[in-house]
Amino acid sequence: MRPAAGLKGEHQKRNAALALAALRALPHFLCSADEEARGLAEVRWPGRFEEVLPGVIMDGAHNPHAMQVLTRTWRETFGEQKARCIYAGSADKALDEVLELLSPIVGEWVLPPVQSPRILSPAEMAAKVQAVSAAPVSTPTSLAECLADMPAGTLICGSFFLLGEAKAILRSADYRTTVQ
Repeated sequence: MRPAAGLKGEHQKRNAALALAALRALPHFLCSADEEARGLAEVRWPGRFEEVLPGVIMDGAHNPHAMQVLTRTWRETFGEQKARCIYAGSADKALDEVLELLSPIVGEWVLPPVQSPRILSPAEMAAKVQAVSAAPVSTPTSLAECLADMPAGTLICGSFFLLGEAKAILRSADYRTTVQ
């Protein structure tokens, strides 16, 4: 089995092996070994342990299972390094459990406002974070403010609303909010 070089995490190696087995089981869809290798090297999954800048990771983990995978992949990639975590989450998610799973890899919490009615306010999120983590918490006035300085070891995670808005800011593009 070749590793999925374009994707991080032990789970992605298993996923790649399954994908290759399925591909090889389809007699009308033949690929050369070089094509398979190129596909595995070039595969990308936006919003899933996606390195958007050197050492800056974005992940839309917003439920307990996804957060377990994210924290395991963080440790596989960064070892014991603690993250500067830019986090936002939707009020209708299992935030207490998600934050408890995330907190062991976080050295600093940054809780920005996000343009979505579903996202918990930074103040409400700070109270939830402080219930499970002793790491320092900041609540900047804007997402752009906390994206201005992102050292290696920054993790932007939680809501896909956060990821979408952050990507727009990083690309200097317009962000259209959603009513979802």
